[in-house]
Amino acid sequence: MFTYSPFHSFPFSKSDQSTAVVPNVELNAVDLLSNFFVTCPRLTRKEEEEHKRILYYYPHEETPKRKAEVTGMAGAVVGFTSELIRLEKKNPIKQRRRHRFIWSAKTASVILPVEHDFIIGVTFNRELCDAKSYYPHCGTLLKLVENMY
Repeated sequence: MFTYSPFHSFPFSKSDQSTAVVPNVELNAVDLLSNFFVTCPRLTRKEEEEHKRILYYYPHEETPKRKAEVTGMAGAVVGFTSELIRLEKKNPIKQRRRHRFIWSAKTASVILPVEHDFIIGVTFNRELCDAKSYYPHCGTLLKLVENMY
């Protein structure tokens, strides 16, 4: 007996195998990372001591100046957007959104402020993602960071 399924209709029908992109099942997130860091901006506010606020940074070979730029930008984004969220305290739905996404032509970043002013940040290289046929979906990246935490 034939049963109807909306997934067999035209938009959901099986695509031609010659044009379908086969995902890479052996994909490692580390292969796509530009950086991963844990920082606490409250540890120091002095200009010469930016390195003291960085608790962990990957890749380790990165220059101290670049590490300070990346973690400083994350702290600035969290600080600026926290002020905007405080202004919208009347909306309880928006209060639950702690994460920040930063999407550019070359990178996809997730910044997750966690307890006691610590920040976890992950940046994926979009060019590497494209080369591996991986779409850096923001919700998936957020879940990855939350699971790591």
